Amino acid sequence: ATYARISKLPAYLVAFMAFTQIGIAIFATPHPFHNVFGIASMLGFLAPLAMAVSWRKARPARALVVVSCVLGLLVLTSIVVGLSELYPQSPLWQLVKSVPGLVQRSLATSWLAWLFVSGLLMRRMRPDRA
Repeated sequence: ATYARISKLPAYLVAFMAFTQIGIAIFATPHPFHNVFGIASMLGFLAPLAMAVSWRKARPARALVVVSCVLGLLVLTSIVVGLSELYPQSPLWQLVKSVPGLVQRSLATSWLAWLFVSGLLMRRMRPDRA
């Protein structure tokens, strides 16, 4: 009952992320749907920021909110850098176009780090462990 009022939006975004990753895997890179699912997955990557904003008033989740905010900003930065490919003349894309794989890996690394750390922190928050 203690956590009943906490937003479930981050969980829905993680589930959406899983759905889009299945689409990316089914439709390999030359297929046009690969990019459709890839762009749509950007919404799922915003789960850390959704958690940081929607859980900010939950006292037992303070560490989780801080971690979500920091890693969420790293994720958002990676998304902006990755989407700069849509604007090939932008100075940002000119700077990173030689290492697009590195940009994708930084996005995946920061998001997966958030999943791991937030999972550990939520395990510590469980009401039955008091």
